[in-house]
Amino acid sequence: MNNRYSGDVQTCQAIASMFTAVGIRTKVEALPIATFFRRQRSGGANGEPEFSSYLAIFGSSSGDQILALVTLMQTNDDAKGVGGNNNGRYSNPEVDRLILKAQETLDDAERESIMHRVMGIAMAENAVMPIYFLKSSWGVSRKTEPRAKRRPIHQGDQYSSRQAVTTGSQRRSGSRRQAMTLSRLSRRDALAAGFRAFATGLGAFAGLVGRTDFARSQERKQLRIGMSAPNTTMDPHLQSNAPNNAVATHIFDTLVNNDEKSQSRPGLATAWRTIDDTHWEFDLRPGVKFSDGVPLTPEDIAASIQRANDLPSTASFRTYTRAIKSVTSPAPGKLLIETATPEPLLPNSLSRIRIIAARNKELPSSDYNSGKAAIGTGPYILRTYTPGSAVALAPNPHYWGKAPPWSEVMLRIITNGGARLAALLSGDLDLVEQVPYDSVERVKKEPKLQLIRGVSSRFVYLAMDTERAVTPFITDREGKPLPANPLHDLRVRQALSMALNRQAIVERVMEGNALAAAQFLPAGGAGTSPRLKPTPFDAAKAGALLAEAGYPKGFRLTIHGPNDRIVNDAKIVQAVAQMFTRIGIDAKVEVMPWSVYATRSSNGEFSVALNSWGVNTGETSNPMVALLATIDVKAGMGAGNSGRYSTPPSTSS
Repeated sequence: MNNRYSGDVQTCQAIASMFTAVGIRTKVEALPIATFFRRQRSGGANGEPEFSSYLAIFGSSSGDQILALVTLMQTNDDAKGVGGNNNGRYSNPEVDRLILKAQETLDDAERESIMHRVMGIAMAENAVMPIYFLKSSWGVSRKTEPRAKRRPIHQGDQYSSRQAVTTGSQRRSGSRRQAMTLSRLSRRDALAAGFRAFATGLGAFAGLVGRTDFARSQERKQLRIGMSAPNTTMDPHLQSNAPNNAVATHIFDTLVNNDEKSQSRPGLATAWRTIDDTHWEFDLRPGVKFSDGVPLTPEDIAASIQRANDLPSTASFRTYTRAIKSVTSPAPGKLLIETATPEPLLPNSLSRIRIIAARNKELPSSDYNSGKAAIGTGPYILRTYTPGSAVALAPNPHYWGKAPPWSEVMLRIITNGGARLAALLSGDLDLVEQVPYDSVERVKKEPKLQLIRGVSSRFVYLAMDTERAVTPFITDREGKPLPANPLHDLRVRQALSMALNRQAIVERVMEGNALAAAQFLPAGGAGTSPRLKPTPFDAAKAGALLAEAGYPKGFRLTIHGPNDRIVNDAKIVQAVAQMFTRIGIDAKVEVMPWSVYATRSSNGEFSVALNSWGVNTGETSNPMVALLATIDVKAGMGAGNSGRYSTPPSTSS
């Protein structure tokens, strides 16, 4: 490279001179970074890395060496997301084994010892030759108050905790008043104060960190938010997951809104009532227009509900529309919804269905991504969408509610927690979600930052393949196929549950920022039972159950999970694998980006997989219908049942 970092060309020339001194005829080719990266990665005739020897740089934002080892030294496997920068294609099975073992080890001292061993092997083999560490220097105008730029902070990934940080020059007392106010804001109002992007799908301990000097953001009328996970589409009906729903809510309204306690509040409907057991009447808000100025009609609402119900999807919204039989308008300003059976939670379900213009109902999802069909009645309009990178929003000039305070909102996707927080600390962002757990105390002490936290309704769980006769990622300990799927046996599933030390995950992996789960909502939530407690950890009993089920020596299992979606997702999977190993199961881990994982998980490809579910309706029938009901696409049942769990009908009354 000749334009990547200070001294890059001079460093190459110095190395060439040193190689020449020992008899190697060496020449230097320095390239612009844009050209260098492409050729370094795939410039060969068959798409392989092009160079024989090259100078590169790597910054470990994780704060330890494991990220560098996984990225630079592990055998390249793009499908697994490892060896991404291993462009020399170094491969050593022992190095791979030790790296995986280090990732699965919870004990810090043991993990450090393993990394010492793997670094010893890697450095002895000279596959990568470290030369020097860079120092950073900053020039600051005397007119500018010096503010050191912090290095990226280690991401203590999160399981069910969301935290965020904000910017500004308000007095501390004002910051406290703002924090108190924010805790009571509605979801739509939250963005007006800078926190709207995180109103959907928070974890068990939810929070945001933002700068207290929002005054500067307000002066420029621009809000910059760091998101932890990418939305995969701008089509509000294509795939129901938290990142997609959170972004869509800025552009598309719903008939009914859910407040911070999951209570139904007016949206495009100002009031509603039951006519009889299967008919609901809604009063429509007058004077609502789409962002292109066209008035909203009952036909738009009916078309939206129908599209959300019918659109083919691996994560369908049919969970919320399955009971709806018809949508009509008996009089101006009125909407009548008939359900096939009594549906007491219909208003709550309608809070998940975003309203589009009927004229766009047949347009493909690509037209929503481009902005052509992304016409809603919400407070913002879509300016640009760059998948996996950013979403730019601008105010909707025809919005029926209070005018948004921001002339521009930029949602930047930064999946690494340390990088998100560093961008906030440097002033590049005003607000971020999912603050690394090991940075929480530091954030609390930073006068320009504030942390907003609270318990949410998102839970993390393991899905297990209980459908297939032979499951693809379970074999005997020698790697040979088993004659039957062990997960069919309740004793095996009970053993796996007993092998999980949930409290250890909460305390060590989540650093206390989670609650051990026993059911689909925290204790006291609607539909929860006080009799259900988390399964106690009991490795001995788990091993005995495995033996009783016919697996005294266990079996080999691959656990799958995302590495950029759920807080601390990769670490949770690694911890689970280690716990399974203690009861005789040869467990290994395969994690991948959410953009790849989401579809594969929804398609039921895995044997055991880490997932999460946000109970946006605030009551347990929602996850029961989505996760436990036998899959029936037409009926809208089992939309999230990736393990294909199903029980035969009961013969008892």
